[in-house]
Amino acid sequence: MRSNSASWAYGAAAGALAGAVLLGLVASSTAAPLSWAGTGILAILSISSGLWAKRQSSAPSKDGVQPDSLSSEAQARTFLSTVDEMVYFQGLDGSLALLNDANQRITGYSLEEWKAKPDLWRDIVHPEDQKVAEAFFAEYPEGTASFEVEYRLRDKSGEWHWIQSRMVGVRDESGRYIGYNCVDRDVTEHKRMLVELEQHRNHLDQLVEVRTRELLEAKRHAEEASLTKTRFLANMSHEVRTPMNAVVGLGQLLAGTDLDTEQRSYLETIQDSANSLLTVIDGILDLSRIEAEDLELDLRDFHLRSKLEKVLKSFDHQAKQLGLTLTHRIDPELPERLRGDPDRLSQVLKNLIGNALKFTPQGSVELTVSPQKLSPQETGADDLLLRFEITDTGIGIAPEDGESIFDPFSQVDSSSARRYGGTGLGLAIAKELCELMGGEIGFDSQLGKGSTFWFTAPFRPAVA
Repeated sequence: MRSNSASWAYGAAAGALAGAVLLGLVASSTAAPLSWAGTGILAILSISSGLWAKRQSSAPSKDGVQPDSLSSEAQARTFLSTVDEMVYFQGLDGSLALLNDANQRITGYSLEEWKAKPDLWRDIVHPEDQKVAEAFFAEYPEGTASFEVEYRLRDKSGEWHWIQSRMVGVRDESGRYIGYNCVDRDVTEHKRMLVELEQHRNHLDQLVEVRTRELLEAKRHAEEASLTKTRFLANMSHEVRTPMNAVVGLGQLLAGTDLDTEQRSYLETIQDSANSLLTVIDGILDLSRIEAEDLELDLRDFHLRSKLEKVLKSFDHQAKQLGLTLTHRIDPELPERLRGDPDRLSQVLKNLIGNALKFTPQGSVELTVSPQKLSPQETGADDLLLRFEITDTGIGIAPEDGESIFDPFSQVDSSSARRYGGTGLGLAIAKELCELMGGEIGFDSQLGKGSTFWFTAPFRPAVA
């Protein structure tokens, strides 16, 4: 399409120039302003066949051209020649006109070449994009206010560019649409970065997928190995426990016969060793069941004070032999009967009291039981949280040794097993049982002064 006359008007966004300074007189046309996000450029191309004549009829100079109009147009052309975007007018027939210098910088074709062949773009736009563009213009109503498209363009040297185009419809004085004002930006580098970013993302996704598979496979193997170990320990413990029960039973029968002093001493040693071994076996069995998640609570009503006194009584003989005082303080406000698992409670208490006696060379061990308040969000409204504390005057625990104290087979140091005995399972089992009951476990200790091991457990009021 041929344009009879043309003028440019432009302004700068806030901060680039003070205000919107328009160069060129465009009052006689209805050109729409075109803004480009991020560039700060407001470009207006005013296309009007009657504009030039009107300027000539208003105080023309000797050569018939209004000086102010020429000055404004020259300034506009100078500005548009410096911008990075291609600015041009595209007629409804697809021809291009009024191109600025950026067209040559990007496409490699001079303004004269564009002028000689206005539809040059058809030769340099990618065939696929050209078909899409033609279909787009065919479907788009004439004079659509504005729209954006992207296409590929081959420059004069044969290199392809990605172009992002913003187009605004233009009317002539009669209101008829005559084409589009266009501002095109070369987004090739941006596209390349997006492609690289997508490649990196895909590569990272692949690495994550591979690593995830590896971790899942390693987790599966670890779980299988742990399950195999658990089954082995459980089977071996059962196999050892059967003959040990026979040893303990026969020892009890033998204790009822006539024995001299030396024989009875030997028998007591056998019985003590057998009971110690049974304790170890029971610990391994419990740990195996916990790891296999095969341990459940047996909730029933029980007498709290009687249960606690029974646990303490089982340690009377040991405490006397060690020369230790074993005492207890139970809050008188506690209910006499509660609902919970008394066997698991006894097991935790026995582990902690047994440890306290074992690691206390002199002094005392005390059990304290007190109620703790619970919010309805923590458990049922009628639940009662009890705190159990076992305080001793023993050897204490160094801060650096406390981190692994509840780990299976863990002891303060290797000499503990030799000096005090044990396998390091008691605290690990106590921790698992406390969590199974819905409570917590912890300790406070000073090296050389003693320790306080505590745990909490929720209970419900007895049904009857």
